Amino acid sequence: MSETVRETPRISVNKLSEYVTALPGRRKTIIKQQKRPSSFIVPYYKDAENILIDYLSNHNSSEEWLNNQVQELLDKEVSSTWAETRRNICIDALESFMEFAEYPDVPGLVYTPGKPDPAKLHVCGVNISLRPEIYLTNQQNEIKGCIKLVFAKSHSVSKQETTYTGVSLQRWMNEQYQVSDHKLCFVLDIFGKQFYTAPKNYKQRMLDIEAACEEIARAWDQV
Repeated sequence: MSETVRETPRISVNKLSEYVTALPGRRKTIIKQQKRPSSFIVPYYKDAENILIDYLSNHNSSEEWLNNQVQELLDKEVSSTWAETRRNICIDALESFMEFAEYPDVPGLVYTPGKPDPAKLHVCGVNISLRPEIYLTNQQNEIKGCIKLVFAKSHSVSKQETTYTGVSLQRWMNEQYQVSDHKLCFVLDIFGKQFYTAPKNYKQRMLDIEAACEEIARAWDQV
C-alpha cells in the first residue's frame, strides 16, 4: 500500500487549534500526521455527526427522537470488532450530547446542514479545512453564521483550542460570506459537553494562528 503524502501544507482546523496550544514535540507530530495521513481513513464519527446534523437542522428536538437513533445504532449489525467499536463510540457521542443538549437560539436564523466540501481557509501558505457542519441562515437563505462540531473522546479539548477554532471560523465567514459577527460563530465540543462562542478579541489570536501557519509551512518539507 503506497503512502499518502500531501505535497502542500494542509491541516484541519481542529488540529491547527491543537497545534497553536501544543508543546514543540506534539507540534512536530501533528505536522507529520497531516502531511502523511493514514491511507485508510474512515470518518470515525460519521454516523453520530449525521444524526446531530439532522437533529439540529430539522428541529427534531426531542429526547425520544435521539433515543430512537441510538437504539437503531445498537440494533445495527456489525461485521467486525472494529466496526462495533466505531458504532459504540458514535453512541457515546450521542449520549454525551443528550446529557447537555445545549445550542443557541438565534432569532431570525435557522439551522441548515453545512456543505460537504466548502472552500478552505488560506493562511500564510497553509490550507485549513474547516467544514462547519451547521450553517445559520436567514429567510433569504443567506449564510450568517456557523457551528463546528468537535468529536474528540481521546483528546480533552481545551477552552483555548476552541477559542482558536472560533477565530478561524470567524475569519472564514468573513472571507466567504462577508460576515464578521463573532457572536454567530460557534464551536460545540461533544464529549466536553460545552458550547463556545468565538471570542470578541480576534486580532491577537489571529496573529497566533498566522505564526503557527508560518511554522507549519516552513517545517512541511522537513518532516
